[in-house]
Amino acid sequence: MSLTAGIIVTLIVQAGAATWNYFSNKKHTETIKELQRKSKKKSLEEEIERSQERFKLSCRLQLQMEQEAHIERLNEINQSFIDSFEKYTHQYALTTSYPLNISPYVIRNSVIPMSYNRPEHTREGVFCILTNSNDTPFNRNILPLLDQELSAMISEYWNQRSLHTICYYTDMWKNGVLFSEDDIKNLKAILRTPTITITPFIVRNEDFSRLEIKINLWNGSQEGSYSYDTGIAFRHPIVNLSKKEKHKLASDALTHILCSMGFQTDLYYWTTSHQSPLLPYLISQDTIKCDAVTKDIYKQAYTEAFRSQALGLTSCKMERELTVKEHAEITLCNFPERSVDFLRSLTTLTDDEYISSILLSETLLSIVKSRTDISVSSAAEIDTRYLTIDDINIVSELIRIAQKCRRNDIVADFTDVIRKRILQK
Repeated sequence: MSLTAGIIVTLIVQAGAATWNYFSNKKHTETIKELQRKSKKKSLEEEIERSQERFKLSCRLQLQMEQEAHIERLNEINQSFIDSFEKYTHQYALTTSYPLNISPYVIRNSVIPMSYNRPEHTREGVFCILTNSNDTPFNRNILPLLDQELSAMISEYWNQRSLHTICYYTDMWKNGVLFSEDDIKNLKAILRTPTITITPFIVRNEDFSRLEIKINLWNGSQEGSYSYDTGIAFRHPIVNLSKKEKHKLASDALTHILCSMGFQTDLYYWTTSHQSPLLPYLISQDTIKCDAVTKDIYKQAYTEAFRSQALGLTSCKMERELTVKEHAEITLCNFPERSVDFLRSLTTLTDDEYISSILLSETLLSIVKSRTDISVSSAAEIDTRYLTIDDINIVSELIRIAQKCRRNDIVADFTDVIRKRILQK
């Protein structure tokens, strides 16, 4: 009896425990489900909020894009109106006061652009115009000779034998149209290419006339105008000159025109593509025959240009953010051979041994400064440990230039630099 009662009690206890566990587990399960439900609900609400934020952001971005597109469409409409106005303005200028025989539409990279924005680093040739003078007899008797000879020289020595290309047309200025500053202003408004205009300008005295050269530049490395006295004087009226005197006058004037044009062209191609100058070779080889005074003028001009634009020893502000000095330092560091080519061209024109020595020394020290960031005052002070094989090759090129200039002292100093670098290996 007692055994049966114990079994019954045990069963009751087990049943109670099972019942308790059941209800307890059921409660825990419901609690877990409730927590899961709340978590899912919260996650869903957060996802909805995020979706709403993304939608609001998308709407704001879409609205902003539409506003920007609207502004861009308005700008295009305004620009189209401006372009049309400029086009009709230029067409009116062409029909009323355009002084050239050649339409600007056939001039490469010129006039009436639909946009004034031009791609950077675009290599353009120089457009050269020989204008009429301010003297009708000169235009009839001398200018045709100048025009033909200038065209032949440009074709042979600039366009065929070099990369210093010049776009030039003969008989470009309209017959009977005397030189006028207003015509130059009209051309500046119409032509968008790098342009040089060259004008023989006659200054009359009682018995003789003097010849000046007026130069106008725009859209190139330099902007502006200048004139100078050629020193050429002749009797007037020109019609009374003999044929020999006329050819002599044209030949003398051609020399000054070629030098002026060549110098400005060299500056343009150096600043745009770092091409070494061409004119010093033409003068040194007597292709262009200059007197001593003219040679000295261009010796000084090229020396100043070399020290300023190739070595950066003087500083002046360019149109862009960088100065000439900074551009020169960048070129010396990355492409020193370009400055060496400039020096090689210059030394053909500079026969002064003292000036050649200074230029050679300044070139070496400037290259060392730009490539090693170490300033020294002479070749003997150069720490050759920092020189690379490319630097040694540059020094070798400078030695060859010094040998042609017969500067044995410079050859010895530069050779010692190479010798010290070899001994350190």
